[in-house]
Amino acid sequence: MSKLRNVGREIYCFLTSGIFIRNFVGIAIFVGVCLFLLSMWMRWYTNHNEEYEVHEYVGLDYKDAKQLAEDRSFSMAIVDSIFLLGKKANVVLEQDPIANAMVKENRTVYVTVSKSNPNIKILPNLTGGNDDFFQYKRKCKRMGVSTKIKSKKFRSKLAENTILEVWYKGKDVTSELEDGVKVEEGSTVEFVVSERMSTTVSVPDLRCKKFTEAEFIINNYNLNVGSVIDDPSVTNRGTAYILRQVPRFSESATMQVGEEVQLYLTQKRPSGCTGDDYDVDQIETPVEKPSAQDESDTGQLINDSNDLENG
Repeated sequence: MSKLRNVGREIYCFLTSGIFIRNFVGIAIFVGVCLFLLSMWMRWYTNHNEEYEVHEYVGLDYKDAKQLAEDRSFSMAIVDSIFLLGKKANVVLEQDPIANAMVKENRTVYVTVSKSNPNIKILPNLTGGNDDFFQYKRKCKRMGVSTKIKSKKFRSKLAENTILEVWYKGKDVTSELEDGVKVEEGSTVEFVVSERMSTTVSVPDLRCKKFTEAEFIINNYNLNVGSVIDDPSVTNRGTAYILRQVPRFSESATMQVGEEVQLYLTQKRPSGCTGDDYDVDQIETPVEKPSAQDESDTGQLINDSNDLENG
């Protein structure tokens, strides 16, 4: 026990001695100064609580945007470039961080800019010589290529909207698809597709109708007014009459939907326009024949009639 007391007394004397206290205080001050200096350095190095607002760079030329960023102590870097039809090159399209965001000094602003030359894409080939338009459209969309239906053609043996022809820049490229047709990203490819409904309509009888009435009838038939030729007597088209039309009217004549009807006008009501008693000499029988589909339907009706009689 006496030894323990002696050890305890010596420790107490050491801790309360002047030299220990001076050394302890010196070490404490040194550590405190180091921590203070480290805190100040970290505050300066990280710009603690000091942030700057990011400007709106979208829509600016890249060089101008970069200069503005550097004026705010930011740097700028291009991460991607995209071709946009009608957009001049080197225009900022997107930025990160976004405008009005608060960031620290020396932050890098990443931007996407426009480019002058479009990417070149290869059109997919058709499956077995034909393909569904809407499936093909989705493939083109993934490549950044737009699609448009140029026209439709009647095909009774094909599914609706089967691709018949592929057109690019006014040229039929269907036969070239196997070799790979190159198109520009953002461009439009046109298609001729099938439809199972007939696109023909009867030729309307327009002779002796007023011009405004004829226009209304033509639109109802899903046709278009073509060239309109006035004779010397015409002073007001609104009250003028149809003297002649091309194609001529007959009971069996047909036209494709969307085709044009050419009209010849005269100011006075033509002769032979009383009721349905038209001037026979002015009406020609068209050389057009019923379509193969119509003939088939007619033959079917005759066969059905014969079957009924024999029954």
